[in-house]
Amino acid sequence: MGGSNFTIAILFVLCILVNCATSDKEVNFDSAYGLTVRSISKVDDQLYDVIVSSNEVLNDQTIRILLPLDYTTSDRSRRYPVLYLLHGSFGGAEDWTRAGNAQNICGNASLITVMPNGDPFGFYTNWIIPGNAAPQNWRTFHMEQLVPWIDFNLRTVTSKQGRAIAGLSMGGFGAIHYAEFYSHNFIYAASFSGALDLLNWIIPGNAAPQNWRTFHMEQLVPWIDFNLRTVTSKQGRAIAGLSMGGFGAIHYAEFYSHNFIYAASFSGALDLLNTNVQNGILNLRIIDDVPLVGPFGYPNAPASTNGWFAYDTITHAEELHDLSVALYTGDIGDLEHTLRDGSYRLQEKLTSLNVPVYLNDYGNGQSIGYECDGGHTWSCWKAALIDVLPRILANLQQEF
Repeated sequence: MGGSNFTIAILFVLCILVNCATSDKEVNFDSAYGLTVRSISKVDDQLYDVIVSSNEVLNDQTIRILLPLDYTTSDRSRRYPVLYLLHGSFGGAEDWTRAGNAQNICGNASLITVMPNGDPFGFYTNWIIPGNAAPQNWRTFHMEQLVPWIDFNLRTVTSKQGRAIAGLSMGGFGAIHYAEFYSHNFIYAASFSGALDLLNWIIPGNAAPQNWRTFHMEQLVPWIDFNLRTVTSKQGRAIAGLSMGGFGAIHYAEFYSHNFIYAASFSGALDLLNTNVQNGILNLRIIDDVPLVGPFGYPNAPASTNGWFAYDTITHAEELHDLSVALYTGDIGDLEHTLRDGSYRLQEKLTSLNVPVYLNDYGNGQSIGYECDGGHTWSCWKAALIDVLPRILANLQQEF
């Protein structure tokens, strides 16, 4: 009996020495905070795919989770910060490890990387007009269910100082948008080629730029006066148009009333708050072949129901006052060039608010390297993640 007790005591001491009594040999994920776990797949020693369901979004959703190398062997008192990494449009939870090399980039770092599905076109919002696709409450799903669910199931640093968020393109918007609406959750936010300026970039798609008002009113009008013998005062100009041009005539006269003494509309589409008019316009305006009605609503809706205003990152930049922000952009291709302008406008606004902001405009990609070509491409987003990761880690809190 005594020998048996001695053997047990020796085994217990050995177990402590190798940390087997205080480590997580198996990682498990339980249902909580509105998420029901449907399945758990161990992709490799660090990578897990957890499929969950939620009442906030349609269908089951995959959460891809990358753990630190030492997660299962470290002491149970060891807690890790979390990086939430968001994909772009027409992507999914596996994008960052499949195309973005995230496992090699983040896998050796002392942090947990969470890559949730955000739908091919969820746009990381609670949709203003979900229609038959309801529910589409992606912000609630990610911020009010996923974040506490991760903290519930893993050994995380649960304070603001323990979380960062980053994303590409649609996910770049999502990262900044989430950081503004849930600033208490994050200490750092980064956007790679994000669609940040919703009020100056409303559905131009790959046809950008589409600044017709500026072209006509700020370039054409003075150019005409410069080249011809015109009456250059307000009393010397009138404007008229038919159908779409009827709207344009009244719209231009309202925005540039100092330019015109008379305005006329012939069968103009004047009531933009009329649903039939809005549908007629929006059926013609798409980005990447997808109408943008759902995530943000109608661009000309009243402010109380206008998601373009409510979710615009520049409008709400002051909410980032206690975060650090990083913005990455290139300058090759129409889409990247258009998004670049939004990054600069957000940087300017954050600087005016004394918010720490780092802007990396890598132009044609040469300055950031890693085969980045300056376009809206994975080579540049991988380079951005490599560049921003040390900045993120420098701000995150570790707990031992």
